[in-house]
Amino acid sequence: DCLHYYQGFHDIVVTFLIVLGKEKTFFVMQQLVQTHLKKFMARTMDETNQLLYLIPAIVEKEDKKLFNFLMKAEVGVIFALPWVITWFSHTLDDLDLVLRLFDLFIVSDPLLPVFLSAAIVLHLSSAVQQCDCDMPSVHQFLSNHITAADGLPWEDLIADANSLFKQYSYESLRPRALHIKKLSTPEPRRRQVQRRQSNIAVIVHLLTMVKQQPSVLIAISVPFIAYLLYKYRTLSF
Repeated sequence: DCLHYYQGFHDIVVTFLIVLGKEKTFFVMQQLVQTHLKKFMARTMDETNQLLYLIPAIVEKEDKKLFNFLMKAEVGVIFALPWVITWFSHTLDDLDLVLRLFDLFIVSDPLLPVFLSAAIVLHLSSAVQQCDCDMPSVHQFLSNHITAADGLPWEDLIADANSLFKQYSYESLRPRALHIKKLSTPEPRRRQVQRRQSNIAVIVHLLTMVKQQPSVLIAISVPFIAYLLYKYRTLSF
């Protein structure tokens, strides 16, 4: 198979070099690039990006309010990219904790870093929702908060990640993850906003007509306005 270097691969290699030395690291990496890290080493990051969207799919199942907040903030999934593709070694300064996570990931399913990332986001739910609901604020909070390793209950988060992994299969999450990815791209989001603006314009127009000719239009307008208001109120995520 054709494997490609990705930015962050060296973080994993260096961690193994510190512990195992050159020869053993070479042997371990030969195995990992064909298994756990293989999707990250494709020609493009498309597959990796799709895997990251499993995170909001998991969050949606566990905490709908948090999911809606993240979607409204348009934070996306890039905040979790260094977590997943470097097994947190690029983000965390605590070597003992990094080694604990490496021990976990190397004997687990390749998707476990994704589930641990989801567990972290869920754990931070209340704090995240205290942020301003915009991409820079939420992204910065999530990116910075995890660097304080002693501030997170890592063993509990590991247990949560394993529980989530047992509860939700990749096959059950993938369709929703792809849909969330599609919704998160700029064009669909822009069309959604345009539809809502158009609906508001229709409502205003109908209300004006009802005021001018109430006896003629009220029977038609009220149910239609109610429907448009419902559609505007409901998040189509």
